[in-house]
Amino acid sequence: YFAARSWALETNADGTGSVVPNGTGDGSNATLISTLFNSPQSSTIDTTTPRAIGEVSIDAYYNAAMTKLGVDSQSMDDKVTAQDDVVEQVEDWRSSVSGVDWNEELSNMIKFQQGYQASARCLTTMDEMLDKLVNSTGMVGR
Repeated sequence: YFAARSWALETNADGTGSVVPNGTGDGSNATLISTLFNSPQSSTIDTTTPRAIGEVSIDAYYNAAMTKLGVDSQSMDDKVTAQDDVVEQVEDWRSSVSGVDWNEELSNMIKFQQGYQASARCLTTMDEMLDKLVNSTGMVGR
């Protein structure tokens, strides 16, 4: 509502001035705000006081800030993707080194158990043979 109204400077009886709205909604203030938004500092009334956004217009500053924000956001997304790839590769390397094939391990365990049982049978057989040899052959001369 206020952007569409025009404003005037009135001089009071005591010499002081005041700003008062006048006229109807003719859109002149909206035009002035748009001009201010799109004008660089060199075209403004006060060129001695530096603005926080520098010499560029508010519109140019906003566009530059949004462009930089978009580029930074895309760069960060790319870095996150690259980091995820590195983490996945490291996990693959770790699992390839420490990974165990359970089927192969079970097969080896059964094979070694059968080998142990066969060795135990051989030792039992040798023990029986030595027992027979020592206990049965010692009485020949009596």
